[in-house]
Amino acid sequence: MNMKMKTFIDDFISQANKNPSHVAAMDCHGADTYLNINRKSALLAEKILTLTEGRNARVALLMPRCRDYVTSLIAVIRAGCCAVPLDSEYPAERVKNILKDSGCTLCVTTGALAEKSGEFSKIIFEEALSDDKELNKADLNLNKSEPDKEGLILYTSGSTGKPK
Repeated sequence: MNMKMKTFIDDFISQANKNPSHVAAMDCHGADTYLNINRKSALLAEKILTLTEGRNARVALLMPRCRDYVTSLIAVIRAGCCAVPLDSEYPAERVKNILKDSGCTLCVTTGALAEKSGEFSKIIFEEALSDDKELNKADLNLNKSEPDKEGLILYTSGSTGKPK
């Protein structure tokens, strides 16, 4: 019998379908339900797939650690891509070096942090999700993640600066 291994995204979508009104993530500015995060991450995943032409791309996340960060991380993985988290406190030079070294093709960021990534191809989180009509049309079951795909690359602040 050939069984498909479940992924984190499979579990997230299942939870979102069972408990859409439950709080899934919160920060000091408020909370988001499973339904909201499911909609936002599905729409963002669709945009990522369009901009990366459906490849298993590496996508940087240059955002403060908040509920929008969680939504973006879910979107990257659900698009079947690999997330490369960047600390929003990093200086611009470090951000640019990591973007180059990691082979990222796209960066999800905020308007306030976009400048740190230089001329790099980017999605501004707030702008990407500003159209309510698009948000309501997002494929809530979109899931290109696979258990054997690259999912996350972490850079440490150690002496080499190389990913772990």
